[in-house]
Amino acid sequence: MDELIPTIRTALCDGTPEVRESAGLAFSTLYKSAGLQAIYEIVPTLLHALEDYETSDTALDGLKQILSVRTAAVLPHILPKLVHLPLSAFNAHAPGALAEVAGPGLNIHVGTVLPALLSAMSDEDKEVQTLAKEAAETAVLVIDEGIGYGLISSLIPFM
Repeated sequence: MDELIPTIRTALCDGTPEVRESAGLAFSTLYKSAGLQAIYEIVPTLLHALEDYETSDTALDGLKQILSVRTAAVLPHILPKLVHLPLSAFNAHAPGALAEVAGPGLNIHVGTVLPALLSAMSDEDKEVQTLAKEAAETAVLVIDEGIGYGLISSLIPFM
């Protein structure tokens, strides 16, 4: 574990998409044997890398890779940190990018994500407003139909 965890952590932020994809699969295997330790050892580093302009894009893709293989286990550890108000432009964008991968796995987290994005839609920063609106639209599109129809009608005044 002492060698495997740092290697996967580094590979998830690698500049090469194929390396990040392989690291996501390695994370899934690690999660099978290490459980929550894999999340606790890797996810905080990726979340911290999101704050750095130079590593934010690759870290976001690294998170997408682990979400694609372990959505239900990882999503609850990521979303609360990403939607902590006030949202930065990057944090307004990130939930939408992750929603594309999480798909219906986002259903139970709608109550965490959408209020923050709706709040950000009234931010003074126009970029934050636009990114929050796009992320909210993506989130609504990926959740189950029954939930989505009710949300769309409640979001229309904000769009």
